[in-house]
Amino acid sequence: MLYWGEVVLSASMLMVKFIFDYMFLYRFLKRVERLADLKWFYYFEVYFIIYVILLPFLVFFGGKVQWKGRSF
Repeated sequence: MLYWGEVVLSASMLMVKFIFDYMFLYRFLKRVERLADLKWFYYFEVYFIIYVILLPFLVFFGGKVQWKGRSF
């Protein structure tokens, strides 16, 4: 059973990650004079969360992988 304390803790940790990512990207993009690219930050963060959650399931329950003539 999921408790509200765990949900709040997870959401708080996620917000801290967003803040640090944003601060890092802001400083870098300001230095290279590309602050306009910061508009894609929120879209990428949502994409990254979905990617991190789904990738393990795709790897473990996905089909066979063929690479250089070998099947894994």
